[in-house]
Amino acid sequence: MIQFSDLRINNLINYQGEDITLTEELFGKLLYENDPEAIEPVKLTKEWARDLGFEVIDMGDFWEFEKGDFKMIQLKAPILNRMMPISYLLFGEKKSKHVKLPFVHKLQNLYFEIEGAELIPLKG
Repeated sequence: MIQFSDLRINNLINYQGEDITLTEELFGKLLYENDPEAIEPVKLTKEWARDLGFEVIDMGDFWEFEKGDFKMIQLKAPILNRMMPISYLLFGEKKSKHVKLPFVHKLQNLYFEIEGAELIPLKG
């Protein structure tokens, strides 16, 4: 389930078992029906990252995802039999921070906030 407040038009969601891009019309319908359980997040994978225009580079111990100056990583070593989520690295003067991006809509929202541009998948 996704909270409506986490969504923007053009986010990729799973609606009725299908991965689709959220339209203004569908968003209005979902708000009117007030049924947040009707939609599910789409897990961010290497394949979705490629479809969003990222170059996926095998760096040995981790995958690197690049789109211009926007870069993310995913460690290859599973922890507790689960792959680590893709993370965006924020570097500050005193410390750095990893922002986990387990879902496509979270990446789309962060990318829009930082780059001011939409990430629209080729499929969906």
